[in-house]
Amino acid sequence: MLLYRHFYAKTDRPPPRQYRQTARGAGSSIYGATLRVEFPFASEGHTTLLEGPEALGQFLAAIGEFTQGHTITQVESGHFDSGFVLEYEEASVFRSTGRAYASRIVWTARVESGKIVRLREHYNPLRVLEALLC
Repeated sequence: MLLYRHFYAKTDRPPPRQYRQTARGAGSSIYGATLRVEFPFASEGHTTLLEGPEALGQFLAAIGEFTQGHTITQVESGHFDSGFVLEYEEASVFRSTGRAYASRIVWTARVESGKIVRLREHYNPLRVLEALLC
């Protein structure tokens, strides 16, 4: 269930009824107070680390300020004892350049005491740079 709540927190689509209470917002109860979000492949000058649910909420809200038409498709997921993996195709258009961006994204999550405490987003930074700079 945490997997789907996190997924709907990242999209513009309304979540199914059973997830609406906790899927959106910085104070979402699905994230632990010590949440750490890492972007290990981020290019220099881009976000590499977020700490805490509020920082993640602000980051997700800011996506709409610099991109438009954000979509997530081809979602696949897997679960393991201490968390889950979420893989999907993400696409949007950067407002500053009008160029399209599309990339396969992989999130890994660690869950402790029923809360997401660590997220790692693995994406291709070259796709972002191509859309921003070209």
